[in-house]
This record gives sequence, C-alpha cells and structure tokens, in this order.
Amino acid sequence: MEEFGLIISKILKFFSAMVLTAFFVTLVNYYDGLLTEVDELGKTLNMYVFFTKNVQDPVEFASQLEALDIVKVKEVVAASEVYKRAIEKNPYLATITVGDTATAFEGYVIAFPIKTPTQESLTALEKDVYKVDGTDELAFDKNAFLKYGRLLTQLSIYRYIAFGVVGIFALFFIISFFVISFTQSWQIGDFFLTFGMYMLAGICGFGIVWFASEFFLLPFALDIASFAPIVLAALAATVFTK
Repeated sequence: MEEFGLIISKILKFFSAMVLTAFFVTLVNYYDGLLTEVDELGKTLNMYVFFTKNVQDPVEFASQLEALDIVKVKEVVAASEVYKRAIEKNPYLATITVGDTATAFEGYVIAFPIKTPTQESLTALEKDVYKVDGTDELAFDKNAFLKYGRLLTQLSIYRYIAFGVVGIFALFFIISFFVISFTQSWQIGDFFLTFGMYMLAGICGFGIVWFASEFFLLPFALDIASFAPIVLAALAATVFTK
C-alpha cells in the first residue's frame, strides 16, 4: 500500500511539473509577445515639432527642445531638406514657379518623449513644447502614445512579478536543497534519474503549449526564456520528491 501511494505521489508530481511548466511557458510567451509589440510600436511612433520660418538655426531650436528634459530629439529636418525630399517624391513640384516654393515648406524636429507617456505627461509636454520660441505646431498620435505607455506599464509590472517569483523560488530551492542534503542521503544516480523524469514532464508541458499555439494559430516564440521553465519545474519537482 505504501509503495502504491509512492507511485501515485510521483504521478501527481509528474503532472504537476507538466502543468507548472505549461503555465510559465504561457506567461513567458505572452511577455515575449508583449515585448515585441512594444518594440514594433515604438519604432513607428514619433512627435513632429514644426518650427516657423523665423527660426534661423534648426539645430539650436532642437537643443532648446532637449533642454526641456522631456523629449529626445531623433532628427532635425530643415525646410530646404523638406523641400528636397518632397521633390524626390513628386518631381512635378520642381516645375512650379509661382512664388517661392522652397520657402512654402516648414522644417521640423522628430522627437520622442523621455518619460512613459500618460495623459497627464503628454498634456504637460504639449504646453512646454509650445513655450519654446519658434514652435509652430506639435503633431503626434496621442492615442498611439497612450497605448504605448500602457504597454510599457504592463511590461514593468510583469518584470517586478517575474523577479519576485524567481527570487522566492530560488531562495526556497536553495534552502530545501541544503536541508535535504544534510538530513537525507543523496545518491547522484537517483537525483539525475528523478530530474530526467521531471524534465520529460516539463517537455510535455512545453509541447502542450506549443501544440495549442499552432492549433489556434497563436504566436509562439522559441527562445531560451521559453525553455527555462522546463528546467526550473524539473528542479523544483526533484527537490520536493526527495
């Protein structure tokens, strides 16, 4: 009866390791997808600060913007450069001789907020930018920046949770390892046999998540972080078994 109970216990731990692995692989995959979305969105977001024709030195204007310590300047585009790029896209503009076509274009500065975008920070940013002498217009997609800010906040929360969980797990694992080492005999062969069994359980859990992602056409990232839960779950189950 005792032997039967031991078998049931190992089976339950096997499935627990499998479920634990599947859970953390899902979390890691979700985090990875969120990180990718943040990176891709961040590459498309820009603020355009158009300056008036009275601005003689666009670089100096950009320096004044950066001095506010609220935006980082990515590029300065003078009016002449704007006209040149417009000609490259539409050569017909070069044939227009009515008025001074070159001065009809405004230069601009491409910038990006330093702080995580929120409704309050973006409102304050607009007010400060318009205080800079020579600013004509500030153009940006506020909704897209707010979404970007929300995603950054989510990533930050997940990082803190991950650090907390890993820290608690590592501390508990180290304590358990030393307690078992000093109170019970530890056969290296038994350890690797048990560890290998739970590694198999972790691989099964990983496979379930991967298969579900493929079946439901969901994104799944195959990287080192995705495989880490397999080892962690196997180690935890090995220590608990011992």
